[in-house]
Amino acid sequence: VTSSSIRLKFLLCKIIGAIACKVHPVILFLDDLQWADEMTLDVIRMMMIDPDIHNFLFLGSYRENEVDGSHPLSKKLHDIKEQGTNIVTIAVGQIERECVNTLVSETLCIPPSLCQPLSTVVHNKCCGIILFVWNFLA
Repeated sequence: VTSSSIRLKFLLCKIIGAIACKVHPVILFLDDLQWADEMTLDVIRMMMIDPDIHNFLFLGSYRENEVDGSHPLSKKLHDIKEQGTNIVTIAVGQIERECVNTLVSETLCIPPSLCQPLSTVVHNKCCGIILFVWNFLA
């Protein structure tokens, strides 16, 4: 760890702390955290545990099947929890066939009973993953 990386992490925490307020809270969303490098994960950890940062919400997503207990992300999440920061985990899975049928019905403006065969194909093709369903219907 170099002194310049320590200064950078410190500066980022101070910037977030300075701009986040009740009137204008800051929300930071980072996707694909399974690929984040050690410095990025450490900056996230520092922002999450910094007592001077208020009105800040961090949202992160990662592919659960690519992160095991020895993964650096798992270790950082454990460190953040150990510092007393609350972490809420939301597992996103497949949507049900009935939900896909509703989406297809509303997208095509056709009664749900008539969409069932197409909805089954869409659900099977997209494996029930909502993003893939939306893209398929677009």
